[in-house]
Amino acid sequence: MIYIHVLLMIIFLLLICSLSLLQLFSPVKAKRSVIMKILKAKTYLNSSPGRRFVPAAIILAANLILLCVPVLAAEDILFPLKINDSISATFCEYRSNHLHAGLDLRTKRRTGIPVVAPSAGRVVNLYGDENGYGLMLTFKADNGLIYKFAHLSAFENQALELMDMVVAARAASERRFNFDIDLSGKNIFASAGQVIAYSGDTGAGPPHLHFEITDGGGSGDIMNPLKYLPVESAMDNTPVKIVSAVFMPADENSFIEGKPINQIFNFKAASSTAAGSGSGSGAGGADLSVNAAGRFTILVRAFDENKKFADNESKTGVYKIQLREIAGPQKISQGGKLENSGAKSSSAGKVIYALGFDAAGRGPSRSPEAVYDMYFSNISAGNFYYKMFYEGAAADQPAFVEAVNNGGMIDIGEGETRVFEISASDYLNNVTKKIIRVSGSSEKSKPADLSAAVIGAGVSVAPPKSKAKKGAVKKSAGARKTKAGKAPSKSVKNKTAAAESNIPTIEYADNVILFKLKMSDRTGSAVIAHAGKNLKRFEHNGFYCYYTGYEKFVSVPEITVDMSATSAGEAAKKYGLKIYKIAPGNFTEISSGGNYLINIDATAGKENPVYAGENYIKPVDGAAEVAAGPEKILDISFSRPVSCAKIYSRVSAGAASGGREGLYLLYQKTNVFMGNAVEAVNGGRYFAAQIRNTKRVKCSVMADEKPPMLKISKKSGAKLSRAVKLAVKPDSNFISFNLTDAETGINRAKIKYYLDGAESGNFEFFSGWLLNCYLYDIKTGANLKPGEHKIKVTATDNSGNISVYEKQFKVAGK
Repeated sequence: MIYIHVLLMIIFLLLICSLSLLQLFSPVKAKRSVIMKILKAKTYLNSSPGRRFVPAAIILAANLILLCVPVLAAEDILFPLKINDSISATFCEYRSNHLHAGLDLRTKRRTGIPVVAPSAGRVVNLYGDENGYGLMLTFKADNGLIYKFAHLSAFENQALELMDMVVAARAASERRFNFDIDLSGKNIFASAGQVIAYSGDTGAGPPHLHFEITDGGGSGDIMNPLKYLPVESAMDNTPVKIVSAVFMPADENSFIEGKPINQIFNFKAASSTAAGSGSGSGAGGADLSVNAAGRFTILVRAFDENKKFADNESKTGVYKIQLREIAGPQKISQGGKLENSGAKSSSAGKVIYALGFDAAGRGPSRSPEAVYDMYFSNISAGNFYYKMFYEGAAADQPAFVEAVNNGGMIDIGEGETRVFEISASDYLNNVTKKIIRVSGSSEKSKPADLSAAVIGAGVSVAPPKSKAKKGAVKKSAGARKTKAGKAPSKSVKNKTAAAESNIPTIEYADNVILFKLKMSDRTGSAVIAHAGKNLKRFEHNGFYCYYTGYEKFVSVPEITVDMSATSAGEAAKKYGLKIYKIAPGNFTEISSGGNYLINIDATAGKENPVYAGENYIKPVDGAAEVAAGPEKILDISFSRPVSCAKIYSRVSAGAASGGREGLYLLYQKTNVFMGNAVEAVNGGRYFAAQIRNTKRVKCSVMADEKPPMLKISKKSGAKLSRAVKLAVKPDSNFISFNLTDAETGINRAKIKYYLDGAESGNFEFFSGWLLNCYLYDIKTGANLKPGEHKIKVTATDNSGNISVYEKQFKVAGK
């Protein structure tokens, strides 16, 4: 009998080994079936007669091997470049309309670095565009993964003849871009480490390689390449930086430092923060102490750096970030001691929100707003503001949201004290932590005692005066600034406010509308009333800020300003302001007469109304309705930043799509074209234009009468001024132009290039300004023959204005 059991053990171990080896060469979709086979084999062995004689060590070994199988499924692949110059952008990093789908690998600021196949497989697609991926190669690996390599300078041609295929595709289509060549049926094999392309800067510079990995097993999920690359590929020993936190009250009855508006707090850089630890050297071990009461959410600005490479100045996204509570609600007892507040104390140690970027579905990868605050965030200088809360439907929760409690909403009562920890790490687990102590109070913090230790290595508490100490509350985020530096100021002042200081300026915060009077002896005792009740106020940045909720003001859209206590004999005055309630998904008039409409996309978690208000306030002189602003100009601000919305302006008689008129954003020194497409809405015709991530819109319909600027480059102009000596390689022979239009932009589809009178598609238009026209026949690949030739280019803007360049030139003989 013992021999039977020994034989069974040997068979089982052989099965384990064979299945493990099979896993090494199996596609991703086979992983589940392999694991299931091992589980069945283990069950059979344990259910056989006399299983009590099988040594426990063998079962333990079998389980260990079983546990190793999933690890083998994510075996290392080769680094895709012949050099490793570190990473300049990470997986799921912020982009304005998507999450970054892979890694950006630096190439020492050079093009032409060999790109190798990370594992054995086949080339299945060659793609090219002018502004996007540029030249891109898609590779289906034998392990079931799909790799994409973008911004290439060229495809490998000696062994794989890939560039020859591009030449043939361009000749067949008679245009240089775009092309999309399906090679899935060609069986173009490459071994691991074989050169398949060369790095470049096409589509988007500067020089780098964009590397993506997709699950080829059916899900189509994009995967973090660092999960598959050798660990040493990252070569990073620099801790993540947690720069600041934004506290965002959820309603008008919630307060941050005594104010119902967003507040940004900076963390001071710790003098000696070790990887894997926080600073926490201040009072109570906190890096930041904040007074808050009510419901609020938190944004965290964090980014990673890699100081192991001296010239790498990139600030990249983090791999994991988490907000958790490390000390539950406590209250100050009558004896002055902290004690647990009751049942809620079980929240200590609870993860409130966590993000981890191992993979992303194709749908969520197109929704950066699921990860980032789209208004605060931008791609420069590591301005990545991570949401520590989830606004979407639970059924739509992306895989990268690893944990969420109460949607990330924090609720703290008066007198409670709670302590939170923010931790963020890169892929090599270089961790930074920050501790935040939140005291439940609707009042602002008391001034810091400068004779004692400053509150943490983070920030000191807010001082009582409007002039903040360095390192204290950075600023209010109540009326968020527009991203464009030339945009109007965050507080929109009435034109006559300077002459009459009792006319308030207006600021639109997320949950309240603010009426602001500049702090002075004259305004110190001023009262602003709404609907018969005096408004509460707070001091902020040199202003007395009176506030009320939007819904309350919509029902009674006027205020009364009374300065009689400080200005003897001055009568109270009434002022009116137009406020519009916008229900996402519906067309809403936002000007008198219906000249302007808005439609905000109804996205998950954003069904609550948005309020829009005009940026001027006027006296109410007994008129039944508040006077509106200029009919032709729309100037409004929103209660919260608006993304994925359209503005509509009624088309005047005779105007048509593609005409000279269109919608423009109005700034102090320039105007920016929004669009001139015409759409039918409710029986009328309207110019329509998209707006994204904006807090204020000032726009008008204007006409564009200026033609595009089409100017030959100095180098190309000098080349055509004498007999042109053509290079042997046709792609080296081209003429460059600067092509721009400051008004409505260039219409790419209407760029025309003629060579000796025949229209040619052999040109490329990069980055919205660089036009290269090639001097060879794209159908045959033949260079121009010696002698006289003529080049002509016509460029059209989006309003139909045309510019033309023509030139006779001579090609030199051999």
